[in-house]
Amino acid sequence: MGADLTAYNAALAAVVEADYIPASWAAYQVVVAANVVTVDNTAEEVATATANIIAAQADLVPAP
Repeated sequence: MGADLTAYNAALAAVVEADYIPASWAAYQVVVAANVVTVDNTAEEVATATANIIAAQADLVPAP
């Protein structure tokens, strides 16, 4: 059985591009791309990737 991606997928679904300014979304996408995981990753790898994505969401700048 592979890693549980529930929290990872929920983190990705928690934000929508249209809600943030383009520059901050672009920076966020770099973090997302660096933290891609699949069911083949370990639970620890998935947890780390999820934490990195959630941390990057804190830096998103809302669109006016």
